[in-house]
Amino acid sequence: MRLLGVELTRLRWRRTVLALLAAAILIPLVIGAAVVWDTRPVSTADLVAAQEMADQQADDPFVLDEIEQCVADPEMYGAPVGTDVQQACEEMMLPQAEWFISRTPLDLSSMINDLGPAIPILLVVLMLLLGATFVGADWASGSMSNQLLFEPRRTRVWAAKAAAVALVAAVTAFVVQLGFWAALALVARSRDVSVNPEVWDSLVGIIGRGTLLVAGAAIVGFSLTMAFRSTVATLGLLFAVTVGSTIVIATLPLQGNNERWMVPTNLSAFVLNGTDYYNTQEETTCSQEDGEEMVCTGMSRLGVGGASAYLGFILVGTGALGWQSFRRRDVP
Repeated sequence: MRLLGVELTRLRWRRTVLALLAAAILIPLVIGAAVVWDTRPVSTADLVAAQEMADQQADDPFVLDEIEQCVADPEMYGAPVGTDVQQACEEMMLPQAEWFISRTPLDLSSMINDLGPAIPILLVVLMLLLGATFVGADWASGSMSNQLLFEPRRTRVWAAKAAAVALVAAVTAFVVQLGFWAALALVARSRDVSVNPEVWDSLVGIIGRGTLLVAGAAIVGFSLTMAFRSTVATLGLLFAVTVGSTIVIATLPLQGNNERWMVPTNLSAFVLNGTDYYNTQEETTCSQEDGEEMVCTGMSRLGVGGASAYLGFILVGTGALGWQSFRRRDVP
């Protein structure tokens, strides 16, 4: 525990680490503020402005011409037959104030599938950088050899550093996610927007799995830097893998399951407790209005178990690589 406390203190004094922690708070804050602003209730001034725009476009010659053509041939425009054709065409063609107000009300249920994995994935990137830069500074400054003079048992040193970055990443992920969704819930309550109780059950799992994911990402960044002894090398490898692996996997003959083996798909499946992905070989029967059947390209389901095995392999593999490298190689 003493060694862990020392590593946490060293983390706290790293300026780059503090900058990354600040970004982990500020970026979700900006995202949340944008969501609150974009879903704000429509004010009287907004309605007046929208009505003015509708009135201006109602006098447009193109609109008036479309109404005349609709009256002349209502069936082509889908106007109901047997009613006041002029009125029906005007209702269809004349601009309405609602057309100029694209704002949608705040709905936490519809945001879970998008922002649920988006916030943890953002934190994954930042905590990967945190884990890499933390130990990378030790190698760059040559202080690693000094640290081993006070504690020569390398496994203990490696474990203490890994635990420190994982703990900081986990606490950050938990606090940021909890604060993000709690803030949106308070906004929804202030606007008298009802929230389905199932949303809270989903968020508990999303926050928990997101916290584990971010902690694991910090260990991956730390482990790779322990192996390469360079923050730049780690970041270069991560960039190459992130971009290159997607391109390579997309071209492999995987029987339509290419997307299943991509990192973003597995990250989303882990956080959301399963996700659907595009599968070119998955065929379903679709029914058209005329009763004829057609073959559709369908979706497949990736569960949290498959995603956990995929991400766990990355975590264990990089962890073993970093530990073995630190334990066996000479330290300058």
